Amino acid sequence: MKVKVLTIEPKQYSQDRLNELIESLYTVHCKIFDGVDKNTFIHYVVFPTAKHTKIHLFKNTQGELVGYFALHHFEKRIGQKKVIVLRGETGILPEYRRDHNVITVIIKEGVMSKLLYFFREVYVLGCFVHPIVYYSIAKNAYRIYPNYRYKTPQKINSLMFELAKEFHLKEIDETRPFVRDIGWITKESDVDRGRLRDSKKKEIQFYLEQNPHYEKGYGLETFIPLSLINVLFTAYNFIISHFGFNFRIYAKN
Repeated sequence: MKVKVLTIEPKQYSQDRLNELIESLYTVHCKIFDGVDKNTFIHYVVFPTAKHTKIHLFKNTQGELVGYFALHHFEKRIGQKKVIVLRGETGILPEYRRDHNVITVIIKEGVMSKLLYFFREVYVLGCFVHPIVYYSIAKNAYRIYPNYRYKTPQKINSLMFELAKEFHLKEIDETRPFVRDIGWITKESDVDRGRLRDSKKKEIQFYLEQNPHYEKGYGLETFIPLSLINVLFTAYNFIISHFGFNFRIYAKN
């Protein structure tokens, strides 16, 4: 089904329009996720403590809201450096999850963000609560951690631990250091969950090995360094896969 994307900045809305937006967003959100009350949703999606927030609204041909992708730019001090950390939340109704609706926007935002902060270190920090989201990004990302293709370097481990602490991502089990208690539970049937567990896709199997109890609202902390090389090769991988070619390029270590 065709989806139109409208990009807005909450801070530019009047209070009345903002109230309507929040009601619409939360209504759609509750069709996709359990476990998040309205105040928590507003704090994470609409008004986080970020330098900048924009929300992409996905609407069908009738103008009905069917999903969203909120992107936040955080400025953080890591050691002696000021860095930009990109975080986001996304959800789209199942019948509209084709044709790269969300992933197209994510790739585009990654490119634009790197250009905006060209001379600064930029990181993407995700905590994906469903295997499909991790798969959709990991199958195209040139470099992403954790990843079945290579071991996460110790310096990246340390950085991920520091960022998890900075963003108050609660650890579940020290034997699974990248699994965090997010509380966003994707609504899906046992049949759909079974299909995922039977999937032969390596990214999905890796995710399930790392985070076997995602249905409890646990997320897999995921780190993407937004270097120029990573942005360019990730965009390349996405474009060729969109046209049905299988010549992706990945980092080797």
